[in-house]
Amino acid sequence: MIGCGLVGFATTCVLVAHEAPIAKERLDDLHRELGESDEEITKAGIIFREVKTVLPVYAPSIISGAVSCGCILGSYRITSKRTAALATAYELANSSLVEYQRKVVEKLGDKKEAEIRHEIHEEEVQKSVVPDQYRNELAYTDGLTVFKDCYGRYFRSNMEIIKTAEKTISDRLKYENEISLNEFYWALDIGPTDAGDDIFFFADKGIDVVTDPIKNTDGNTITYLDFLSRPEARYHF
Repeated sequence: MIGCGLVGFATTCVLVAHEAPIAKERLDDLHRELGESDEEITKAGIIFREVKTVLPVYAPSIISGAVSCGCILGSYRITSKRTAALATAYELANSSLVEYQRKVVEKLGDKKEAEIRHEIHEEEVQKSVVPDQYRNELAYTDGLTVFKDCYGRYFRSNMEIIKTAEKTISDRLKYENEISLNEFYWALDIGPTDAGDDIFFFADKGIDVVTDPIKNTDGNTITYLDFLSRPEARYHF
């Protein structure tokens, strides 16, 4: 529908460009007639006659514009409903995941849950392609090592920087309702990502960083960085 609306607006512009000279000609004729007439006409009367004169000329473009607006508004309503449905589905899926994690801990215990988490992290590291600049960790002599976060981003850091960034965000969440993932990245001094402004740590869940050193297929250690409660998208309707 939005495509029809855009085409309609383009058509409206073409129609207006075509109709404007005709409307001007008719207004000039009207003003000439009024100037030659002895009839006293109020300003409101003149405006009424001007509108009456040009309205038939602009009628096609008015109709085209109205239909175009209707298409775009209709498309917006449909998109809003779909987004709301996706948001609801996301919340349900996320709630189910949190409940599943809680049940795993209850049934198997913290140690077993940590082992399962480690296996998942290990699989993520093993199957990912390490960017060339991070392939040889032995080349780093500045105290930084290679990290890979749960969103697939590689970066260089160390545990002191990680813990400091975590504390910074945790302290801010004591008086802020939400903080984006990019704010955490800025605290790590690695810069933002395109998606990092769209997901958030919330005050009621806080931030709990989990780090997991893992050997990759090259024999180098990649520290997997995850969160006990991952940042979430924010939906307001």
